[in-house]
Amino acid sequence: MIIVCGEDTWQELITISQMWQLTQIQASIALLMSRQQLMRDSEAAKLWLEVTLIELSNIKEEKQPWEVNRKASKML
Repeated sequence: MIIVCGEDTWQELITISQMWQLTQIQASIALLMSRQQLMRDSEAAKLWLEVTLIELSNIKEEKQPWEVNRKASKML
């Protein structure tokens, strides 16, 4: 799968990626993989997606990188 994005989006993704530790990325991937079937084949797929996204936000105890980045952008 190829995803195309603009230069601004790419730079923001780079910034976000540098704020995460490898263990947090691995934990996020493991959670997504474990929930993949539930999100795909369940009648409550949307609910499982919401639950999974909430759990992903809890993997990193601090603010998520995109939240920090938004605040910094607003200050400029």
